[in-house]
Amino acid sequence: NRVLIAGYLREWALANPKCGVVVTTRPVGHSASLLPEFTQTELLPLGESDTEEIARRLLSAVESSGDKVQQLIQPFSVKSIQRQPTDSAISLAKRSPLFLTFLVALHRDGQSLSSRRSDLYASIIKLILKSPVNDRQVEQPPNAALLQRGIDALAWSLANSLGLQREAALQAVAESLRAQSDASNLSAEEISERVLSFWEQHRLLETLRLGIRETVAFVHPSLAEFCSAR
Repeated sequence: NRVLIAGYLREWALANPKCGVVVTTRPVGHSASLLPEFTQTELLPLGESDTEEIARRLLSAVESSGDKVQQLIQPFSVKSIQRQPTDSAISLAKRSPLFLTFLVALHRDGQSLSSRRSDLYASIIKLILKSPVNDRQVEQPPNAALLQRGIDALAWSLANSLGLQREAALQAVAESLRAQSDASNLSAEEISERVLSFWEQHRLLETLRLGIRETVAFVHPSLAEFCSAR
């Protein structure tokens, strides 16, 4: 409830005048009238040169050859003749640096940058699925089919219940696994834990903690919407 949350924020800010309060939100559904005492600003999309510069920095961080970077940067270059087929994907990335990172990773992996959002999101999920995790220990995951089924079930549950706590998320995935297979209660619960752990370790999901409350969320709502619809 945006009105209720905005009211709490205003009350807290007024009661603590020496504290600076920054509120971030997606532009969809937001109204400046909800927080009249706050200064309203909007992050502008990345410019053409910004997109190319960030893509170049990302590629330079993982490629030692300058020639290789120059070759891979072409779809993101302002002057490139290769831009037209990927313009739709680049436009999407301009509003989200996270998606720009995904596009660079997809292109470096040799995948085409589809102009259809559903195909692009599917490619991103597959890339996350197969990418290794180098900065933490990862346990043996379930098979790819269970991982896909589990993340879709979780996304559907989140779409119908915002702020889903971790225990409820695990239960939702377990119920989906039981309904679509002959898994026992114990087996489904164990697999659901491994499914959530896998996607957290691969950073498609994150667990937000406030006191003893643990809430599961996708790193980007568009990916949650895609998995839910799938």
